[in-house]
Amino acid sequence: NILLSEDESADDITVQRKVLEIFRAVQLEKSYDKQTILEMYLNIVNLGNGSEGVQAAANLYFNKDVSELNLVQCAALAAIVKSPSAYEPLYHEEDRILENGNKRDGNRSRRNDVIFRMEQLGWITEAEAIMRISPNQLDELLHPILDPAAEKALASKKFVEGLPAG
Repeated sequence: NILLSEDESADDITVQRKVLEIFRAVQLEKSYDKQTILEMYLNIVNLGNGSEGVQAAANLYFNKDVSELNLVQCAALAAIVKSPSAYEPLYHEEDRILENGNKRDGNRSRRNDVIFRMEQLGWITEAEAIMRISPNQLDELLHPILDPAAEKALASKKFVEGLPAG
């Protein structure tokens, strides 16, 4: 949480801490416009596998500058924000069944949700949304989701205990 100091823990949920967070958020909004706040957030948001910020994630997952990403790739990054360890596309691209039998969406399902929401908000047309999630178009737009150089670099690292190194 960017509004907390190093002495404050994100787990320390108290009324005093919440009031302090509200005060800091109000001060932030007084000091910066919404566009600047969003840019600051996008430069530090955790997007999995050690990538902090959308530029780092664009480099890691697609070997591209963020300005070069297509709609599907942008949606893939947006899908990660809710839970970086659960939705990052290196190890969690596809849906999976957990040990307790519950289904956990992968990045592809979350990405499609983002695209459908964009259509609902009128940011893209229904035709664009359908084209972006059809399996035939995904191969062309996204496959492989990772640049081969990124896959090779990641194979040499072990990010989380228990995950495969490659």
